Amino acid sequence: MYKKAVRVKTGFKIIHINRRRACRLMCLECVGWEQAEVDRCSGQLLDGSTCPLTDFKSMGCKQDAAKRNESIRRHCLACMGDAQSVAKCSSIFCPLYPFKNSVVDKSTLYDMKTPDEVILSRSENGLYAVEDRHTKEFIGKHIH
Repeated sequence: MYKKAVRVKTGFKIIHINRRRACRLMCLECVGWEQAEVDRCSGQLLDGSTCPLTDFKSMGCKQDAAKRNESIRRHCLACMGDAQSVAKCSSIFCPLYPFKNSVVDKSTLYDMKTPDEVILSRSENGLYAVEDRHTKEFIGKHIH
């Protein structure tokens, strides 16, 4: 389990996250943060294809870890278009971001930081910055 800044209904929050929870958060984000909508979701996308995360939208059911990892990868490929774009993805607040490759990308994870210990701000140029509340040390960034 890792600590990561992610988008939530009210803005951004630093939470404990693993692949299972990342899939659930991605589904919540997709349906506008309405939990009942996640449960009702058929997984049918606008282009007629099926969302790779459909089988992993529920936190409580037994999940095949290898299939979940592959589904995360397929979702990232569908989002970005190709493997090179996935590798260059800068959406660090996406819940799936640290799991986009087979090895966890720890560059966007936080060691021993709680939500009240960090400041998340957005500058005029669209850069989100995360810094330690006490030391003002820069922790991470996201351009979007």
